[in-house]
Amino acid sequence: MNKRGRLIVVEGMTAAGKTSYIDYLRRIRPDARYLAQPTKQWKEDKRVQLLLNGTPPAGFREMEEIDLAIETRYRQQEQEIRPALRDGVDVIVHRYLYSLVGYYYACNREDLIALIYERATRIMKPNLLIFLSVSSGGVTPLRHTEQFT
Repeated sequence: MNKRGRLIVVEGMTAAGKTSYIDYLRRIRPDARYLAQPTKQWKEDKRVQLLLNGTPPAGFREMEEIDLAIETRYRQQEQEIRPALRDGVDVIVHRYLYSLVGYYYACNREDLIALIYERATRIMKPNLLIFLSVSSGGVTPLRHTEQFT
């Protein structure tokens, strides 16, 4: 019987130390599969490029951004994450869905957070979520494993 891999997600706001933490994990877990968000598909979407440049296309709504983010994460899950987990490989993801939640929380858009969870029912819950938080004392890792639903 093959051991199933684990999905480990590293999250945090900008400059919290996610990349440094991932670099550390690469040194101690070279056998894991490393993935990142946003995906190439997300970055290449013209609507997203306009949105990130501060000029969203006419009629582009926040829910479209949320749906697009969830869809690209779902595709990555089905094409890359699930197959690796089935093969017994641990998958470590640099950003997943919690960054989107954090972004809207920071924008005082708590009304959208419930909608994200509601629409993300197809997204796998991680076995371990490491959320890096920055405080005056440095980076503090927090762990959380609640489901998206």
